[in-house]
Amino acid sequence: MKAKIARALSLFVLIVCLFPMVRVQAEEVAPEQETAITNLQETDIILSEDRPMMETTFEINDYWEIDQALVNFDYRLTQLSVTDQSNLTFSVNGNNFYSTVMKQKEGKQHIQIEIPKEFLKVGKNTLKVESYVLTNEKSTKTPADWLFAYQSSNVGVIYENKENEPAIRAFHDRFSGEDNITDKNVAILVPDKANGKELQAATTILSGYKKIGQKNSEIIPINQWSNEEYRQKPYVIVVAEYDHLSADYQKLIDRKKVMNDGLLKVITNNQQQVLIVTSENEQALEAAGKFVANSELMSQVDESEKVVSENTEVDTLPIRSEQAIQFTKTGDQLQGEGRQQRDYFVQLPSNRSIAQNSQIYFEYRYSENLNFDHSLVTVFVNGIPIGSKKLSSAHAAGDELDFKMPKDLNVSGDFTVTVSFDLEMRNDVEGAEKSQAPWAYITGKSAMALLTNDRTELLFENYPFPFLKDGTYNQVGVVLPKEMNDDYYRSLSNVFNLLGTYTQDNTGEITYITDNEKVDSAVLQASNLIVIGGYQDNSVVQELNKHLYFKYNDKGTGFVSNEKIAVESGYGQRLGSGQLIASPYEKGKGVLVLTGAHSENIYLASKELSTSKGLASQTGDAFIVDKNNQISSFRFKKQANQGITQNLTETVKKNTSLISYIGLFLFVIAALIVLLVFSINKRRKKEGR
Repeated sequence: MKAKIARALSLFVLIVCLFPMVRVQAEEVAPEQETAITNLQETDIILSEDRPMMETTFEINDYWEIDQALVNFDYRLTQLSVTDQSNLTFSVNGNNFYSTVMKQKEGKQHIQIEIPKEFLKVGKNTLKVESYVLTNEKSTKTPADWLFAYQSSNVGVIYENKENEPAIRAFHDRFSGEDNITDKNVAILVPDKANGKELQAATTILSGYKKIGQKNSEIIPINQWSNEEYRQKPYVIVVAEYDHLSADYQKLIDRKKVMNDGLLKVITNNQQQVLIVTSENEQALEAAGKFVANSELMSQVDESEKVVSENTEVDTLPIRSEQAIQFTKTGDQLQGEGRQQRDYFVQLPSNRSIAQNSQIYFEYRYSENLNFDHSLVTVFVNGIPIGSKKLSSAHAAGDELDFKMPKDLNVSGDFTVTVSFDLEMRNDVEGAEKSQAPWAYITGKSAMALLTNDRTELLFENYPFPFLKDGTYNQVGVVLPKEMNDDYYRSLSNVFNLLGTYTQDNTGEITYITDNEKVDSAVLQASNLIVIGGYQDNSVVQELNKHLYFKYNDKGTGFVSNEKIAVESGYGQRLGSGQLIASPYEKGKGVLVLTGAHSENIYLASKELSTSKGLASQTGDAFIVDKNNQISSFRFKKQANQGITQNLTETVKKNTSLISYIGLFLFVIAALIVLLVFSINKRRKKEGR
């Protein structure tokens, strides 16, 4: 009996001792919950009878295990609303899931609603908020019928990440996931002292992923393997020739497979996944990089390893300046009385503008319970009305509009096409038909035949020209300092994060010059150059100094004053600069120089060219930035059509008052001639001639 009691006590003590260990271990392996938040709109908006609905889209990735999705709606209601009769209705993917009466209260109000998980889907989800505001003067339309929706309104998806899959397809999904890019969970690494082909492949891969996440302004970094911070990221792509891989990775790769071919291999280590991109052959490494930059191909590989041979098709289809932009793949439905609209964002490099013969086509249908005397559809480009068409009962089951861009439309860079339906219900509608809200449906055939014009002056307003042409890299040569540090890698990442956003394919040409003491003059002549570095560590910067707008002093320790700005000697050492100049090596080529006395100053300059927002603040052909983020932009090149080259006829057209002065001048000259002739004749008569 005592022995049994002793054994029981021993077991109890063992359990008590192990219990904390078991609990701690469970806490370590339990997946953490995360929340992806999407704002319903970028600014505060007012919902009214003219605009009773707002909507947003949010993404759900297939590697998420959804716990719940919540809508947080912040609003303020008109003081004239009828108590308990104004209401809100929420729907997702066309399914209504919540309606509520809005009670009149002073100040900001907040409601939180859970979205039923059965209405959610992998990919894009559309959330709509429809308002009905009833006031004491509802019989007439008044400005008092409003609902103010705050910018803080959002939809939040609470989820846990599923276990990592070894498939290349699964790694690609996670690396390109907006949540992982936003949370800085990704990195692209190259060996320390990487060669040109390794950097070329890494840049091609970076551009491919930025093309996928065009709207995400977070930076995907390229850095070197010795950077421990990036080496520990959850999702890492390592681009290296086989001999430059670490010994641990070399052990996991069959060397025979990389002698002539490229290899992609996913390695899973606890919670981290690494995609190795390698080869012993430079051309094969380049092809492997293009394969990774081809999202369509990457999404099809279910294995953890892929050999890329010389026969593997890796190129994406090239995109011409004439594009067919499909507005919606699956169709979009708009529902509710009043003005219902849908926005379609179109990305375009800032140096391209919409050409006159571009054409918009919408195919749509709509409900029959409309007052067709007051219902119509209007299309806008960047808020400018392009055309309208009345809705009619005869074409309710299938209608279309088709028109060209107006001549006076001046749109360059990214733009938004908005289709707006004004849906007014008939007064004589009764019964079941009256309970059905009017609707319109835009089909997947709706598209834009987009023709564009190039703006080719070397200005930041036209950047990324000349480095991109028709969505592909245009003979780009990158000249780097002899010794790359963290600031230089971050600068390189910034430049290609923005350029990659505008790429449309993976077929462009990028050449790296890593040993700038032995620069091939033929490469300088053939390329549009991106030069990164200072006077002291990049010989090409020294060569270009006499061509720069912001030049270095004789010792190369800082910038000096020029015709635009006086620069104090100490301040000149603390500046970074970005400059666009004509290439002195080849006519018709351009050079972007990111330079400064210190690498941290160059990094500050590169940040201005890392996002579309930063680029939009730059004008002219040169800018400087200091450590306090004081930025100044300048234009050194003369304006086109300036001085004696300006045509007199154009001048007269631009300055109508000049016509009056010219007329007066001619009148005076004519009068003087008449008086002179009259005087001569009179004198002759007196002399008897």
